[in-house]
Amino acid sequence: MAEQPRDDEDPQDAELQEAILQGRRSTRRLVRFGCALLALLIVGAGVIFLYTSSGTGITERGTHRASTAPVGEDRADESSSAATTSPSTTEPAAAEEPVETPRGSREKTFATGETFTVEDQSASDIDLTIGPLDRDATEAVMRGAEGNAAPGPGETYVLVPVEMTVREGAGFEPFLGLSIDYVSSDGFESSNDLALTPKSPAFVGSVESGQTVNWEVALIVPEDQLAEGLIRVRTVSNPSSDPVWVVAG
Repeated sequence: MAEQPRDDEDPQDAELQEAILQGRRSTRRLVRFGCALLALLIVGAGVIFLYTSSGTGITERGTHRASTAPVGEDRADESSSAATTSPSTTEPAAAEEPVETPRGSREKTFATGETFTVEDQSASDIDLTIGPLDRDATEAVMRGAEGNAAPGPGETYVLVPVEMTVREGAGFEPFLGLSIDYVSSDGFESSNDLALTPKSPAFVGSVESGQTVNWEVALIVPEDQLAEGLIRVRTVSNPSSDPVWVVAG
């Protein structure tokens, strides 16, 4: 608030004092404005320093540039990135060849009347041939020996003819050395009850090298299992070997 001149003061002195007060007020305003401007300049300089120190510039429109690297370095980075992301040219590994299914397996059976070879400890090579089955052999088997068991209701005797030649080795007995069974398509497996017939393997005895013999195996099979089936042949002295499968003709 302006000071009032006293009555005893000279009017000119009062005007001078008023001018001095006005000057002081203006000076204070200038000082305050200058301090504010200085603070603003300091803050702006700090912001510019932070942007430049982080590698980011400010364009005329106020947008930012992410990088100030030379053009050559950018192209080198792009080439390196393209090289790392390019698709692999490595050729795929060759597929393994499928293993061929051996003859005589259940998936690739021998045909009726076809000759095949089995191995035994006493005779290294034995040739076998399975002939056509006699599917109604109950009467013939029952005449063969009084002690043969009679089939049950819905069952019948089946005769499986076998021919065998020993090519190497000696002293092989088919009655003790071979197991021959009938297996139906439904999974039924016959049981060999050792029924005796005039051509039973029990009467064959020991077979020498180069000798060929014939016999019949009598098996009891349900009549409803005779339509489709296989003959399974195994050597008793070599149980670890895979069985041989023949179509039951």
